[in-house]
Amino acid sequence: MHLFQLPGDLSVFEINRTETQFLHQEIFVERAYLRHGVTLRQGDCVFDVGANIGLFAIFASRVAPGITVHSFEPVPDVFKVLKANLALHKVAGGAHEVAVSDQAGTLTLNHYPGMTMMSGQHADVARDTAATKDFLRQTAPHLVAHSDVWLATTFTQQKIECTAVTLSQVIQQTGVTRIDLLKVDVERAELAVLRGLADADWPLVRQVSAELHDEGDCVPTTVQLLERHGFRVVVEKSPWAHEMSNRTLYAVRP
Repeated sequence: MHLFQLPGDLSVFEINRTETQFLHQEIFVERAYLRHGVTLRQGDCVFDVGANIGLFAIFASRVAPGITVHSFEPVPDVFKVLKANLALHKVAGGAHEVAVSDQAGTLTLNHYPGMTMMSGQHADVARDTAATKDFLRQTAPHLVAHSDVWLATTFTQQKIECTAVTLSQVIQQTGVTRIDLLKVDVERAELAVLRGLADADWPLVRQVSAELHDEGDCVPTTVQLLERHGFRVVVEKSPWAHEMSNRTLYAVRP
């Protein structure tokens, strides 16, 4: 865990420099989770599912002072850095060392210490290595010829057992009466997160921003679920994704 100075007088504890810079660009510069009518207001309650080291929680607290952020991160080493960043930036709310899914119990995660933001229940070394190489071809083609050793090291995998809870359980345990923004980025498990919200609890959610992967029926199924609960939904291809499957979903109530 190292303290790193980002642009805009922003210091954060980090694990991997490449990830920190990527997440800062995505969250602070591109404001990737606040598009198509998704907003943050003073006093909002935010659920950050897949919080990683907490950059979105820090960003949200700067955009809308006085908000509360509940951050969820199941990987112990990443959770320690998340807690340190939330304390450093005095983000109100709480940090929860759990995975969020459609059922409570125990999950096995595939964790990449060298690329923590791509860790998850469905992480796959071959697929994630290929996707990262495609990303390099699009953004830094001069690095591709020398990337094999770095990729092999980066996608060395560990198995981690973690506790899983549902969103409805969290609502009951925390006593929150509304979720003004539900932000979800859990590497191909986003639909499971949303399915863990009971019908009776959906009216508490005002907005959703989620990263999805355009694989199988994931995108249309997620859109249908949110539309059934009264949301207007937009799905946008990430500007850097090109041939990759990454999509970002924005859902707001009309």
